[in-house]
Amino acid sequence: MKELLLHDIETISRLSHLINNLLLLSKTEAMQANFESEPLRLDDILRDVEADGRVLAEAKSQRLMLSNLPEVMIRGDSMRLYQLFFNLVDNAIKYSPEGSAIELWLGVHTPWAIVGVKDNGVGIAPEHIPHLFDRFYRVQKDRARKTGGSGLGLAICKLIAELHHGTIDVTSVVGKGSTFIVKLPLLKS
Repeated sequence: MKELLLHDIETISRLSHLINNLLLLSKTEAMQANFESEPLRLDDILRDVEADGRVLAEAKSQRLMLSNLPEVMIRGDSMRLYQLFFNLVDNAIKYSPEGSAIELWLGVHTPWAIVGVKDNGVGIAPEHIPHLFDRFYRVQKDRARKTGGSGLGLAICKLIAELHHGTIDVTSVVGKGSTFIVKLPLLKS
């Protein structure tokens, strides 16, 4: 009886997470028509992501390292950008082994601000890379049960990057880890 109840709670939790992601995706798509943004410091958002992500990393005896953080001005929605970068850091933590390091960094290559999230996790096989940002795509179909994933997180990240006239890409080596790169236009002065 107790096992059945725990299974039901896990199922409800997964469905709730899926519904919340679908609602978020539909709201974000609706925002495309009237997306408004404001000047903001990207480095401040990344400091917030690092502070919150550090708690999750420490729970797995991992180190979340924030480096090369120049003051960078962009135009955007701070809540959506936080969501984008926190999701990438959260994924890096989930798919990296205990005791490993995750790097979060910011650089400038005019006209772009470039943010990287690098992990030392399981990596992603080349055949999965083209589909990684597709809705409901999961590299391993059983991953949702283990991590609570719905296959929507990276699709949401891509949509947020595109709403900000940016891009998101990934390089990965199986067994060595992945690096996600987000490029966002710098604020024109």
